[in-house]
Amino acid sequence: MLIIDVLLALNIALAQKPAIINDSIFSKTLNEQRKITICLPEEYKPGANSKYDVVYIIDGEMHLADFLYIYQFAKNQNFLPPLILVALPNTITSEGNMRDRDFLPEKTIDNEKAGGANNFIGFLKDELVPYINEKFSTSGENSIFGHSLGGVFTMYALIKEPRLFTNYYCSDPAFPWNNQRIIAMAEETFTNTIELSKTLWIIGTEETYRNVGIQKMDSVLNKFAPAGLRWNVSIYPNETHMSVRLKGIYDGLKYAYDGYNSKKMVEFHPMGGALLEGKPTPVFLNGSFPNVYYTTDGSEPDTSSKHAPQMIEITAPAKLTVKWIGENKKYITSSSGNFELSKVWPAVQYVNDIKIGGCRYSYYEGKWKTLPDFIKLTPVRTGIADSSFSLEKLPANSNFGFVFEGYLKIDIEGYYIFALSSSDGSKFYINDYEIINNDGLHGSDYYKSYVVPLQKGFYPIRLEYFQNEGNRHLDLIYLPPDSHETLHLTFGMMYFK
Repeated sequence: MLIIDVLLALNIALAQKPAIINDSIFSKTLNEQRKITICLPEEYKPGANSKYDVVYIIDGEMHLADFLYIYQFAKNQNFLPPLILVALPNTITSEGNMRDRDFLPEKTIDNEKAGGANNFIGFLKDELVPYINEKFSTSGENSIFGHSLGGVFTMYALIKEPRLFTNYYCSDPAFPWNNQRIIAMAEETFTNTIELSKTLWIIGTEETYRNVGIQKMDSVLNKFAPAGLRWNVSIYPNETHMSVRLKGIYDGLKYAYDGYNSKKMVEFHPMGGALLEGKPTPVFLNGSFPNVYYTTDGSEPDTSSKHAPQMIEITAPAKLTVKWIGENKKYITSSSGNFELSKVWPAVQYVNDIKIGGCRYSYYEGKWKTLPDFIKLTPVRTGIADSSFSLEKLPANSNFGFVFEGYLKIDIEGYYIFALSSSDGSKFYINDYEIINNDGLHGSDYYKSYVVPLQKGFYPIRLEYFQNEGNRHLDLIYLPPDSHETLHLTFGMMYFK
């Protein structure tokens, strides 16, 4: 088992439930109070630098639960980033459900309630989206999901206000409305639009494709889609009007965020290291993909570079650069790591009065965004961290820090790969040399790693860690030269004086 396998398993295991906030906003445009439900991802931390895309789900009372479940599954598979979901339940008055009023742009003979879609767009554009952007840490990338009549509105929003959203999900849209008026609107608009850098995802069943206008919209897009519009019409056999959402939402999210998992594709371990002359080390990618390219001379990879296999053999000195190059230009990403020439790192052959089973710790309390200079601080307590030590047993749930110091005994000479994951920041030192810097405010969904040549003996080690708010997590793993499986470097394996 490779390091990557362990990391992915831990990522899934660490998934937590999102925070769900019930809120409301008074709309001057609609002249009514609108309820909203906001789902924040478990990674969300107020005050952190991370920003999140937002998906607005209309008919929110009907679709939020299913959308949330599908989104979480896709996210745990690393197909898309953490997202903020905003569900908009429909307004219910003495006249009934007002979705026709909000979703349909024109009144018809048989539907006097319709015709308020422009006002609903105005509510989204001028009131709700700014409200969400002000209250939460958003990226400015917004999406909208609508099903049935909501799919008609989603298509109308693309036609009427294309800059409002980046991704438009039309789920089995009711295109027959008003003699397929929305299809005529699309044809007229697209014919006169030179460029439209948006993503449009339309789904339907075999029956609705043939009989309710999706096939005709498909033809319009084939003939008149503006340059830059990423679009797809996906049809699912043996599904109903409601069941088609399951596959459609999942595939739509993957389509909109195609290439997002390039961040994982270009993650390799070890991320850097010290290598002996003439003795290469394997570097492992999270899989082998046709759109991943690499170089080892410090140049930027392009499509003429070598395709990256799952394992790349590196000989120092080298700068490994791995790059994902795909259709979705937003996610063209790369990673680099330096591998320097080195001698074997010297070990201490004998340490007086050393004991196995733990390391010394110094515990601090304070609020930081990066690791402080612990030397200048006075610890709240000190002691021995042994096999019974746990972050969960601390008196403080947040705003604390640790310095762990001890010795690591090496029995087999060779390359050792160390990997460190934490929430929040951490650093790891061997022989007073910083080999891993995982500092800052962040979640625990990734590792940083480094390879070093070690000999038999004892090595002084130091692990610094702080937690601001949120989930506490600290995990140090290593891969010894005689194994294909990573091991947890526990306190019980360490030595102390």
